[in-house]
Amino acid sequence: MTKIYLISPPQIDLAIFSKELIKIFKTNRIPIFQLRLKNTSVNDIKNKAKEIKKICDDYNVSLIINDYAEIATQIDAYGVHLGIDDIKNFQQIKFLKKNNPKLIIGVSCYDSKVLAIQAKEQGADQISFGAFFASQTKISRGSPSLDLIDWAKINLNLPIIGIGGINQENYQILINHKIDYIALISFIWNYPAGSVEAIKSLKINE
Repeated sequence: MTKIYLISPPQIDLAIFSKELIKIFKTNRIPIFQLRLKNTSVNDIKNKAKEIKKICDDYNVSLIINDYAEIATQIDAYGVHLGIDDIKNFQQIKFLKKNNPKLIIGVSCYDSKVLAIQAKEQGADQISFGAFFASQTKISRGSPSLDLIDWAKINLNLPIIGIGGINQENYQILINHKIDYIALISFIWNYPAGSVEAIKSLKINE
């Protein structure tokens, strides 16, 4: 069954955001939350991650830290998500697994079967593909076809995350291809009626 993989806005006010996150988690529809902060210091990300980890633990939500494996390890997060610029070469995955075997490692593979196979061979636990649809959040390096999901389900035997421009108009397309997670960003945080109503508008994890 497809589940929601929620990703934070690139910048947050911790006090305000924490209250909103609690309301979202109370819907019981968010099994995974990724903290993806940009244009802020590593120390600030770590401090915010510590507080958000407490909220995730309270609501049994798995916390993923984007980019910073050292922060994920230090705060005992569920995992880390790495893009191609973070990995440099896939040997880093083996290094992280050796030093912290329980750390879940997600890897962005855009629209590349080659990257996905390499990531799996080095020990990645989750693979993301995207952008499946036009995204407001960032310019994607990939534009995968829906057939890539079908290929991945057969050949990778890993949880597959779809990302990029997913909203209430198109999410069912990915569900029909039995993708494991749909990653949501701008649809949730920019929804006119608020983030909780955005979550509730999706017929998923009910």
